[in-house]
Amino acid sequence: MNAVKIKLVISSESNTELFEEINRLPPRNRAERIRTLATIGLLKFSNDPNSQPEDQIQTKEKEDESEDELIRRKKHAMMVAKKLINNL
Repeated sequence: MNAVKIKLVISSESNTELFEEINRLPPRNRAERIRTLATIGLLKFSNDPNSQPEDQIQTKEKEDESEDELIRRKKHAMMVAKKLINNL
């Protein structure tokens, strides 16, 4: 079996919604939740030709986006992920 081990730090300051979601889980369930969220993200990007991973979005678009819009997008993404997880 091939495997990759990743040490992951989720900051409450930079990833508030993700931190809150993961922090509410028992420690033994956290890795599985992260794997599920990552899989959902991969499926989204591979099935939607208009989607782009965050690092491929042009810098100009990021600079023009207000902080309020970033917060709104993060909250929306977390809401969609929670709905998807609840339907698994």
